[in-house]
Amino acid sequence: MKPHPKIRKVAKWAAAMFSSLLVLLWAGSAWWETGWYRDSGLNFYVHAGKLRGSAYDTEHLWDGRGEWYIERADRRFEWWFDVNPNGGMWNVGIPLWLFALPALLGTAAAFRLDTLAGVRARGAKCSHCGYDRSATPAKANCPECGTPKNRSRPNE
Repeated sequence: MKPHPKIRKVAKWAAAMFSSLLVLLWAGSAWWETGWYRDSGLNFYVHAGKLRGSAYDTEHLWDGRGEWYIERADRRFEWWFDVNPNGGMWNVGIPLWLFALPALLGTAAAFRLDTLAGVRARGAKCSHCGYDRSATPAKANCPECGTPKNRSRPNE
């Protein structure tokens, strides 16, 4: 069963928005650090092109309330993973391009598939008047306007 054209269009534009947000988040992380932290030692933040998480004081990890913050960043992009177990503290960094790349590839595939579906849907129609020629013999002119099937532009 083929997906409905409206569902296909909504999916491709939703994927485009998600990909755009990931790219903006990645690019903005060079200038700004934003995240969520707890005094008890659980932190999640975006900084220097990475999604980071850190934990310390694991005995009281979930105590207290968390807060959101945003502040100026002073570091350049970091392009690879890092895991730093330092005594009782863990710091893990996952590069944001790892999330953005599949999202961008999926968005490109959604746009390509939607374009192909549109071309296939128009393939059996007359290029001049849009009449459905699926039941018309291959070499016959359009029964509605008389345009030959292989004619690409109506005013040739």
